[in-house]
Amino acid sequence: MARRLALAAELPCEHPAVFDEIGGLVDGLPDPQWLCAEQRAGSMAVAARLRDRFDAYLADLAAAADEHADARVLHAGSTGMLVAVATGANPQTGSGLVARGMPCSTCRWCMRRSGPGRISAAHVG
Repeated sequence: MARRLALAAELPCEHPAVFDEIGGLVDGLPDPQWLCAEQRAGSMAVAARLRDRFDAYLADLAAAADEHADARVLHAGSTGMLVAVATGANPQTGSGLVARGMPCSTCRWCMRRSGPGRISAAHVG
């Protein structure tokens, strides 16, 4: 645990600005209490598709980090540990995300479907 905390303190936080824009858009989502039943149902479906797209992107990031040996560059030990520290997950979850991203980065069928949010991370894993 102490190792993860030390890694987290040293982990770079640089990222593309588009993530801040997306965060602002998420902050602007309407309060579900003010939506009608149809809007809530439709919003759940859209939110789930967006979540699946983010899951696919996160798996792509993990696979690319593994491919480029980012854990070695950042002295994180393993890519699974790097992913765990960066995402606030446990090391097993981090390693699982790396494993999920690796086959998908080479499987065009998975990429075409998971990227646009047509299949979920549960289907890919």
